[in-house]
Amino acid sequence: MSKLSIEDRFIKSENALSKLREEFNYLLFTNSDLKTENKLINDELEEVKKIQSLNSLKMIQTSGEELKKCRILEKEVNQLKKEVDAEKSVNIEKVKPMGIYSVLHSSYKQMKGVQSVLNYMKKGATNTTDFNHLMRNVVKHPPYPDCTPFTLSAKETFVLRSTLHLSDGDMKKMKKFYQNHLGFDPLASRNAITDLRKEIDKSDNYEIQIVPKETGKKDSYDSVQITIKDLHKGISERIKDLYDNGLLLDSDDDLTLCLLGDKGSEETKICVSIENVANPNSPHNLLLIALYEGQDNEKELRNHALDVFSLWNDLSEICFSDKNGILISKKIKKKVIGDLKIISSYLGHQGQASLCACHLCELAWSNHGSKAMTLEMVDFTAPFILRTLESYARDAKTGRNGVIKGSSPLLNVQPVDFAIPTIHVLMGIFEKYFQSHINAQLNIMDRKDDSDSVTLKQQKKDLTNLIKRESEAKDHADSLNLAKEKAHSAATAYKLIQEKKLRLLKSPSLLCKSQICLIIHMPKKQKADDWITCSKCQNYFHFLCSSIFTAEMKASAARQKDWECNECKNKTPTDLFRFSMMQYSSLEVEVQVAYDNYRAIYEERMQLENILYRSTGENRQKMEQLLTKMGCDAKTWYQSYCGNQVRIILRPENVNQIFSILPNTETNRKAKMAMIGLSEIMSFSNNQYYTDQDIDIIEDILQRFLFNMKSAFPRETLIPKLHLLAFHLIPYMRRHHSWGRTSEQGIEHMHVHYNNLKRLFFPIKQLTLRATLILQELTIKNWLFDTGVWIE
Repeated sequence: MSKLSIEDRFIKSENALSKLREEFNYLLFTNSDLKTENKLINDELEEVKKIQSLNSLKMIQTSGEELKKCRILEKEVNQLKKEVDAEKSVNIEKVKPMGIYSVLHSSYKQMKGVQSVLNYMKKGATNTTDFNHLMRNVVKHPPYPDCTPFTLSAKETFVLRSTLHLSDGDMKKMKKFYQNHLGFDPLASRNAITDLRKEIDKSDNYEIQIVPKETGKKDSYDSVQITIKDLHKGISERIKDLYDNGLLLDSDDDLTLCLLGDKGSEETKICVSIENVANPNSPHNLLLIALYEGQDNEKELRNHALDVFSLWNDLSEICFSDKNGILISKKIKKKVIGDLKIISSYLGHQGQASLCACHLCELAWSNHGSKAMTLEMVDFTAPFILRTLESYARDAKTGRNGVIKGSSPLLNVQPVDFAIPTIHVLMGIFEKYFQSHINAQLNIMDRKDDSDSVTLKQQKKDLTNLIKRESEAKDHADSLNLAKEKAHSAATAYKLIQEKKLRLLKSPSLLCKSQICLIIHMPKKQKADDWITCSKCQNYFHFLCSSIFTAEMKASAARQKDWECNECKNKTPTDLFRFSMMQYSSLEVEVQVAYDNYRAIYEERMQLENILYRSTGENRQKMEQLLTKMGCDAKTWYQSYCGNQVRIILRPENVNQIFSILPNTETNRKAKMAMIGLSEIMSFSNNQYYTDQDIDIIEDILQRFLFNMKSAFPRETLIPKLHLLAFHLIPYMRRHHSWGRTSEQGIEHMHVHYNNLKRLFFPIKQLTLRATLILQELTIKNWLFDTGVWIE
């Protein structure tokens, strides 16, 4: 073979090497199938080896120099192969196979697998636009027929719709929006949602009646009355959902059910809550069993909810089937929760104004009037007799111990199982003692007068007295002013008659026996006047015609037994004119003094009223600024606080800030200690269970608080809410091992939800349909709570 032929083969070899370099560069920028490329490279390398071997033999035969070049070329080929193998190894390490995803048990391994897939996708989709387009196409073309990772189930879509209160039209818009912008719809079909809603809806277990409501003007309007048909069914279905979803707590042998009632807005609501859950005070834990428009007194409760109370009284156990169809039965423990008014209505008690104001015991005391029991008189260790259903039945025959004669309890629950209201007790004690004390101290600091009133009650009494004095001063000044005008009118009439510019009338018959009767010449507002009899001539005369103008002059003349008229005294018209002018001049001075006195009292009353009710005081404004920082609206300072505001104010750090504005007196130090004690007690009104040892500690804190209350407010009266806290909190906690596990907070919160639903469905004029829609929403909230898919 010629040298030229050998060189051609070398050129071909060099071309082959060039191709290999191109393949190498291609591998640097792509992650295609490395195994296939490696095989091709190996085949080409084998071919090159064969060619080089032949060329080497030829070169050996022809010249040693060509053999040397062939060996150098072989080394370069081997080096190139090593570089290709190295790049292949690097690429294999960059994109490792994920393996079976279900085998990757730890979150770390799963995320490593996800990251490898993302790295692989980023090699092809190198920017955000490409990556988004790629992902949406992946969603549109799932690898398995039933693969729907980006689509919400009917249950999930229903939860979304219910929590956001979306209408059917809103769902249509959302579906269209997702389809236009994402290319797919992640929401379940509306038919699937509707089917699930029908399954959840429990409104068919309620009876809705339209009843006439009288307005007190011999007129009436239609109102809605709602009662549950089957209480056992309503509760058992909820218990089943809670049990199946693992949300029923501490229910080995029995369940605790609580009956809650309260009036909010125009409606009174009766509900049942399940205590064996993580958050028993949630408004969505409350099952509505009765609702009517009206008061929560004994008469209306009996008229509108007696059948529901009978269902409650008959309830002794709950039966339901679990997921496997096994029948489960649990006994029921009952509690009753509400404010003091509705509790008294349940039991037939006369209420807090009774001499026996407590519905739990027979202790008697007066909290108003001269015989009111003050805190310094109270013995918080005094024994008491607990009431029972039997004692209520006994006292109802005679009306003793504050029980309404002829009444009967609506609920078959012993009084000891009536909860001590957490919110109302704390709010009542705070408003009666601490809010009044703080207000009074601020008023003392802001008042400019020398009043010695130290309590808010005394300060309000000062305002009442000022209002009375102001009214009396105004009446007195107006009376003197009217007398002055009468004197001036009389003098003017006498002058005109003397000058013959006014005709002296002798009729009509209302004229008195005076020589000159002025009554007919007086302005209209001065014509009405009383009469007086002369003790000498026995004739009747007008006070005005006798030159008697003021109330004091009239009273003095009427008391005289020998009063003589001007005729008997031979008074001439000139004398009467001069006397009237003298009276006018004198009354002008008296009127000015009277109105000055009236204006002084008016200004004093306005100043005190502004301090008490209009936040004009400097220290009051400081306090309201502090309350605003705490999150309490200052406008509510003169009204009733809500429960959350009281809880905020009773935090120890906030108590310290409040009393930092008040004077550092012994009285304020004692009040501060008592208020911090109430803050400690408030911290135990949660849903926690307490052991007997915990309750011993709480009892010590309570006793210390009561001692501080007697020291800080010795002259204040004992109110029923403080009595409940002092005498009955610890016995209740020892019986139930909790205070606020279930409280009236839930039904107070429910009022807000119900009012929102009323506004939402207000455009629906048919009352029955409106009530049905509200019931559907309430039972849906129960289902969301019981299944745990969503908790507010």
